[in-house]
Amino acid sequence: MIEANFGRSLSSLKPSEGILYILKVDGVTAGMGALRRLDDSVGEIKRMYVRPSYRGKGYGKKCLKNF
Repeated sequence: MIEANFGRSLSSLKPSEGILYILKVDGVTAGMGALRRLDDSVGEIKRMYVRPSYRGKGYGKKCLKNF
């Protein structure tokens, strides 16, 4: 089962300027992504990482579609 915790604020870094996404597969953290807000309608992908054992299975594409 794929579980994504979308919308977790990076409040410890810079409130309202970024969001951290954690990708979990069967309860194990398989990857992460971070977005930075540039303005109200534009953002930038700052980080995107999928653990090597989970690569090649489409998880990165699924994360990008949810960004």
